Amino acid sequence: MENKTPIYPVVRWGISQAPTHQIGLIRLAYFTAPGQTDDQASESPIYGFSPEQLRTLADALNQAADELQAAVPPPGRRN
Repeated sequence: MENKTPIYPVVRWGISQAPTHQIGLIRLAYFTAPGQTDDQASESPIYGFSPEQLRTLADALNQAADELQAAVPPPGRRN
């Protein structure tokens, strides 16, 4: 059975801080339809993270990237 959950490719992001509140801020820009250009990208709400959440997110993103990279077959070889 095919997964019907839509996937929105992220094309850029912005990261800043609100030091007086001790939070990091992240906003994503993403495509919602094929053929869109960067200037047509939608923007997410601004998400706030504690310093610990930012570290945990960074670790999770690095782990996902490592796993994806390890799954790529060497050049010239197909699965």
